[in-house]
Amino acid sequence: MPANTTNEMLWGLIVILVILLIYTLSLYLRTLSAKSQQTKNQEK
Repeated sequence: MPANTTNEMLWGLIVILVILLIYTLSLYLRTLSAKSQQTKNQEK
């Protein structure tokens, strides 16, 4: 009989998805910050 590891597999998937979501959000925020810095530098 195989071990019942469905719960652990789901938690691992959730952790991976949350890490990817945080990474994507940080990239988006960094992109917005860089764009605003670029427009400030062009105004000078």
